[in-house]
Formats: sequence, structure tokens, C-alpha cells
Amino acid sequence: MGFMFGFQNFTYTGKATEQNASGTVHNIDNNDILLSGIARFLFSYVNKPVIRMYSGIGIGITVDFGKETRDGGTDPFSEKRLWPGGQLTFMGIRFGKAFGGFFEFGFGSYGLINAGLSYKFADQ
Repeated sequence: MGFMFGFQNFTYTGKATEQNASGTVHNIDNNDILLSGIARFLFSYVNKPVIRMYSGIGIGITVDFGKETRDGGTDPFSEKRLWPGGQLTFMGIRFGKAFGGFFEFGFGSYGLINAGLSYKFADQ
């Protein structure tokens, strides 16, 4: 079992039309910062001292710190939301002993392709 923490920042712009008689169109700027924590169970195919190939499944939580600005205003609307989080890793590979790097292909809260640095606190 392992834990994975993630950070994502999404910025996007769109238009919104009011649902009243005037039908005013507003320019909307959004910024979402997502912090995720997922507990994972990994199934190793190769588990050598410096290389590990694996698949896995994880479940956790994502906190969304959202901010929306209308028509370039200076007072953005912000809110925090909690979302369920999860990740299905089809194939992953890790290089290194205690400190190492990894590359994964999967689906879920961390997207389709992940890469990064990792540290093992205990020999598994």
C-alpha cells in the first residue's frame, strides 16, 4: 500500500448568458486548484532492487479551490468543494532504490499519464 499526493491548476475562459429577458452575455474566467490525496494498492510484476513494474488501484479525496471572475471584475467568487478521488494505473514503472522516479499510464484524478519523483521509506 502506498500514498500519492497531487497538485493540478486549471485556468479556462468562457461565456455565460443570463437566463432572463435581457440575455446579457458575460465573460467568465475560472481558475481551479486541485489538491488530491489517494491511498493506493499496487500489484508488482517485476520487483527488483532498482526497478519495479506494477499496476494499481487507489481511492481518496480531491479538494477543489475554485475561483471565478466575471467580466474582468476585481472581486472574484471563490468556493471550496470536495470530490471523490481515484486512480486506476494500468502500467507503471519505477527506477531507483529509496529515491527514484516513476512513469505511469492510467485513468483517474491524476489524468492519463503521470511522471514524477518518489521516495520509499521502507523496503517493500
